[in-house]
Amino acid sequence: MLIEPQTGSLYVQENVYLNLIEKEMEQTMKKVIEIAGKHQPSDELFTASETLLFPNMSEVDMVKGMPPAIILTEEFDYNRKMAEEAGLLFLKSGKLLEFGCIAGTYHGFYSDFDLQRTNAWFKTVASLVNKYLE
Repeated sequence: MLIEPQTGSLYVQENVYLNLIEKEMEQTMKKVIEIAGKHQPSDELFTASETLLFPNMSEVDMVKGMPPAIILTEEFDYNRKMAEEAGLLFLKSGKLLEFGCIAGTYHGFYSDFDLQRTNAWFKTVASLVNKYLE
């Protein structure tokens, strides 16, 4: 399981296909937000499928049943705090394979190939793939 912040939008005004993807993503996110707003971790209705959507809301024992995780974030990412919380939770559960924070970068920086630090992201991901998937 690779947890990393989602980046950007696929929206392009002229492209009908991408507009459809954006609408589907918007509907999915509305459902995710609806589920998140209804439940707290202590709720009896808080199901395993919802903890997969929101692993930070899981208890350590629930995370023990999840696949091992590699968590990557960026130094100035607005999702960094959540990534760190997930890292601690997966560490406590024994499911954290790696945690990484790319210094001097921000959310989604790796999609701009002109940035100097972009290579750091891809080298990190490549080394993790080589280490855990080969």
